[in-house]
Amino acid sequence: EARGIPAGPINTLTEVFDDPQVQHRRLHRQLTRGELEVPQVANPLRFDGDSATSEVAPPRLGQNSDAILAEMGLTPDDIARLRRAGVVR
Repeated sequence: EARGIPAGPINTLTEVFDDPQVQHRRLHRQLTRGELEVPQVANPLRFDGDSATSEVAPPRLGQNSDAILAEMGLTPDDIARLRRAGVVR
């Protein structure tokens, strides 16, 4: 701050959801992914009074890897090789 570099705290999820501004703006959301409840912070921006927050929980790690890599032009063999090497899940 003394040198004019914008910065802020990095909070844990508990600290985020305990924040008075997050509570006041009702930004804490729980989204469901299968049987799992996923805590989320809603998008604080409003457009014509409406939130631009997704209603879909984020994917699991690696859930869409095959589709994304195939879309990038990788073959199933390429993807399998990356997976064996531990590059992707």
